Amino acid sequence: MIDKRGLQSKQYTVPTTEADIGTVVEANMRRYIYRVKVQEDSSNVNRVDLLKQIPPAEAVIVDRFRLTSHETYIDPQQLTEDALPLYILEAGCHMRAVGVGDASILLEYEDSE
Repeated sequence: MIDKRGLQSKQYTVPTTEADIGTVVEANMRRYIYRVKVQEDSSNVNRVDLLKQIPPAEAVIVDRFRLTSHETYIDPQQLTEDALPLYILEAGCHMRAVGVGDASILLEYEDSE
């Protein structure tokens, strides 16, 4: 069970060229991402790719979001205490993102051993 009060919440602007979002997971830790919110902030249609980077390999797409004008996507809508993580990052990994419009992404996660 997760303690929702202990989750960290970080919002990032999605870049138009692939770039890091967030920090590298520290040694002997894992990052459990429980919730993602992607929002298109303009009247454009957008595609946002969320990638996982495991150095030295290239980043791989773990999720793709297609958003219309001013659309917001939230998964899950309601975060419950028995929720399972959407993504798990091992030590040394980090997330990357790329989009084609004016989007932002919010991640709710915890780092633990």
